[in-house]
Amino acid sequence: MITTVALVIALSGTPAQSPQGKLSEAISRYFYAANVSGSIAMTISLDGSPKSKILTDLQFSTPNKLYLNQKLISGQARDIRMISDGEFFAYTAPEASDRKNYVYEPIRQRNGELLDVRSLYSIITALIPDRSIPLDMIMGRPADLQTVNQLLSNYEDGGTREYYGETVSVILCRVRPNVNLKPSMKGAFFINASGDIRYFKSYERTIDGLGREVDYEIAYEVKVKVDDKEAIRPELYNLDLIKK
Repeated sequence: MITTVALVIALSGTPAQSPQGKLSEAISRYFYAANVSGSIAMTISLDGSPKSKILTDLQFSTPNKLYLNQKLISGQARDIRMISDGEFFAYTAPEASDRKNYVYEPIRQRNGELLDVRSLYSIITALIPDRSIPLDMIMGRPADLQTVNQLLSNYEDGGTREYYGETVSVILCRVRPNVNLKPSMKGAFFINASGDIRYFKSYERTIDGLGREVDYEIAYEVKVKVDDKEAIRPELYNLDLIKK
């Protein structure tokens, strides 16, 4: 049943223990998950010095319960949040909106469409400041996985290493900053034995706004549990969290 995902990310036909195969298995694990919960911490660094941090708290239970909150740790920007209780959902209103702070809608749309977790995610992606490769992989929207496939290339086996007390496989790759640019950045995934992505970074030597050469790195610490019912916090699906 993994062919749907494998086709989307164009990794079908690769041996399971190849770099592509390991990444495909990880994406398939998220794609078919009934529930997911945890966080993704993003840090942007220049010459090893952290400049910006964003924390994403995430939880979903299929078919249509979702909690997603992004917070800029090193700044004053407002949190971006979406909550769905399975019948209604609410999300942070665009800043240009003349509405109140949040937009409320029913899960069943006027045209009869019943929104699921991935449909809800597609709504909030226009607002969140950190639209990352790990987040898109975990949410598993086919269009996003297709974009991820365009951003990543030249996979290599980086061996194994210890990471926070567990042995992880390292997958090296090249990364495009966006689909219209060349793969100028190097990348690395850490994936554990269960197929969970634990870490991802992309980095390059580049020129800053003052014409100086700097080491630019974007790193993601991924602490997300898959199909662990004990980790699910039902209270996060309560729309009262939005009203506060």
